[in-house]
Amino acid sequence: FLRPWQFMPPAATPARNVVVALMVVSFSILALDGWRSWSAYRQNLTEANIILDNLTRLIAAQTEATFELTDTLIVTNVRNMEVAQNDPANYQRIHEGMAVSVRNSPRVLLISVFDANGNWLVNSTDKPLDTRQNYSDRDYFRYHRDHADKSLHIGPPVQRKTTGEWAVTLSRRWDNPDGSFGGVVVAGITLEYFQSFFKTLNIGNEGVLGLFHTDGIVLARLPLASRRIGENVSYGELFTRYLKQSAQGGFRYTSRIDGYERVLSYRRMSRYPVVITAAFGLNDILATWRADTL
Repeated sequence: FLRPWQFMPPAATPARNVVVALMVVSFSILALDGWRSWSAYRQNLTEANIILDNLTRLIAAQTEATFELTDTLIVTNVRNMEVAQNDPANYQRIHEGMAVSVRNSPRVLLISVFDANGNWLVNSTDKPLDTRQNYSDRDYFRYHRDHADKSLHIGPPVQRKTTGEWAVTLSRRWDNPDGSFGGVVVAGITLEYFQSFFKTLNIGNEGVLGLFHTDGIVLARLPLASRRIGENVSYGELFTRYLKQSAQGGFRYTSRIDGYERVLSYRRMSRYPVVITAAFGLNDILATWRADTL
């Protein structure tokens, strides 16, 4: 028979102790590297979200300043038209003031005044008015014709019938002395102005900047895709989900257009019906992290 002490495992040897210690150290190093890698990953995403939030703040501030300046010009000309009381003799003076305003503000493409039928009365260019053109089919004209209030209206982007240039339109109604609809004063902010400003911002190789109406209409975008200007993207989760939860925030998404995964920050402006978005490609955000990790 075996005695009880003969069942006891053999005593640990120095070599075995060394092996166990090395395994513990190895596992500790792997765990530490994993933790450091995960921390670096999270840090990259956190920093990207902070930068994106700041970008939306910057774009919103620039857009608000641009709209405010443009609206000041519109209000001035609404007042001028209502004082003019449909007297063509006053139109030349109004035209001269418009021309000076546009020359001093390169972001404004054109200021125009239309009568109650959508015909041109005055504009800021020095070219003769093309009386063959009628603008009663424009969104801004129909809106003011059908709404008695004189609030600012931001419409979808339009292409000028004369030159094909894209512009974001801001407009207000002007009234006849009896309070009836007199017509519309509209100013176009050139799309190139927004594009030029967007290009000063570093968004990496896969980044996207966007300016949207709150109804989902694309007002401006970088990279520029002309076919997408004026497109309605209200079906996207930005409008169907996130904006319903909060006026500002962020989320990750995979683009249906190019397949890139991006981190996006959004902000709805408080004074105007406009939404700003800024997004970085996940590949750009994690490029340094992947290089260090791999």
